[in-house]
Amino acid sequence: RDVLVDLSGECYLLPQSFDAWDLPHKYIAPSSGAEARVLSRHLGVTALTAAEAYKRHVVGPGGAAAQRLPAAARDAALLRMLHALPALAAQDPSLVAFLCTEAGSWLPNSAGKLQPPSCLYDPRNLDLAALLPDSCFPAAPFSEDEMVLSVLAGQLGLRTLATRDTLLQAARYVEGLACRVEGRAANSAEDGALASSTYDDDADADSDMVLARSKALLAYLELEAARLMAPAFSSSSSSSGGGGGSSGSMQAGSTPEGAKHGRRFGLFSRVTDLFNQHAPLLQGKPAGEGSDSQHKQQQQQQQQQQQ
Repeated sequence: RDVLVDLSGECYLLPQSFDAWDLPHKYIAPSSGAEARVLSRHLGVTALTAAEAYKRHVVGPGGAAAQRLPAAARDAALLRMLHALPALAAQDPSLVAFLCTEAGSWLPNSAGKLQPPSCLYDPRNLDLAALLPDSCFPAAPFSEDEMVLSVLAGQLGLRTLATRDTLLQAARYVEGLACRVEGRAANSAEDGALASSTYDDDADADSDMVLARSKALLAYLELEAARLMAPAFSSSSSSSGGGGGSSGSMQAGSTPEGAKHGRRFGLFSRVTDLFNQHAPLLQGKPAGEGSDSQHKQQQQQQQQQQQ
């Protein structure tokens, strides 16, 4: 709606093609070029470029401006910014660096929480989608837009490959699912048969999810072991994301960075310890299995001594 604004106070003139959304009334959206010139030249209203408007008043240092905007208006503005980022970066070369560092948390994840792009993952990598919870990916308006994902991964640090920390995060997530299944089973047993019938369907679904994600985690570890063993692929080296592509597992015949230089890194023992501590895998042998094998070994030794 139209609102009267005191031009003697703090106010800004938005670019003519810039939508004011639900910005405070101090942001003036001119209806024509002539109106913009009058406001700027004769009435002293500070004119903003599109890059300045996004940088200072949509995202803001530390994501402060993004946190103040209503979610729908914020997401619409961010989508327009990402679509126009090449032109905006030409207008203000510091914009991309600002979005990667000073802007902090400004990109919403699937749970609606604002995160730095470098803390989220590219959903086009199906391996990552199978390993990680939905909250590790951008919200739907961003994750469903191919051009936006390309900009996020190519320029703003969206992660496209799993690192060691990613696998630990995935293992903890699956472990949490497994604990939830066990807890619900215990509660169901205490509540009796009536609750048990209601529990069965949900328990089966959760158990299937635990099994599927555990298999995906181990399969990814097996396929990507060579890459993860390379010293160049520490958790910090690929946290910025964009350099690794988004296809998922290594293609046949490719050479991991680090292996080209003949280097090796003792990661297998660390990964074994890592998943023994964090992954919901069966540790130890089933009851009775160890005693049976020991009994067989004793019989074989006795037979050899008799011969």
